Amino acid sequence: MVDIAVATSDFRLVSRLLSEGARRGLSVIHVVHPSEIPLTVKVLIMKRGEMVWESVKIPTIYADDFTSPTSVLDRAMEIAAGKADSRAATISIDPGRRVGVAFIVDEYVIRTESFTDIVNLERSIREFIENHKMLETDVIIGSGAPEYREAVLELIRRIPSLSQAPVKIVPEEGTSKIGLMARRRRGSDEYAASTLAMRRKYVKHKP
Repeated sequence: MVDIAVATSDFRLVSRLLSEGARRGLSVIHVVHPSEIPLTVKVLIMKRGEMVWESVKIPTIYADDFTSPTSVLDRAMEIAAGKADSRAATISIDPGRRVGVAFIVDEYVIRTESFTDIVNLERSIREFIENHKMLETDVIIGSGAPEYREAVLELIRRIPSLSQAPVKIVPEEGTSKIGLMARRRRGSDEYAASTLAMRRKYVKHKP
């Protein structure tokens, strides 16, 4: 089933969207005419002023409005999942030598990533915040790997829009025990990050 279609003559953008979609396991296709859009498509990605398809009634987003193809697909996923009018977002982080991050909108996991350096981790978090300015955002961090956890907390607090955001430390026991299918879809660190948010009722607030 195809959820997302891309209609643009910017083939560099098409290539990057298709690559990012494949990385996430999403079904994204490129179309050049309205007749090529499958009935299952829930979101259409275009560029402003490039073409006008008045006959298409599918929710449309414009790549020009976002900071990267990654952010474009974030928004496309939100719309496809019925989260277009969401009010809250969560950044869930599994600290360690390899940091797993899950970006969540209204309890729906939009994207997971893994990072081995703090610079790219901070860049990704800042970009997510930039493209979700209107949402109230909180942060969840796993309780393990204290030395890495403190580095992540320091990173969070130097991002102005997160400096006063709620930060919750939650237990990590069992988050790395994943099945074969989950392992195929994402790394263990990313999976652990996505499951941390399920433990909100067990959270322990950071002093």
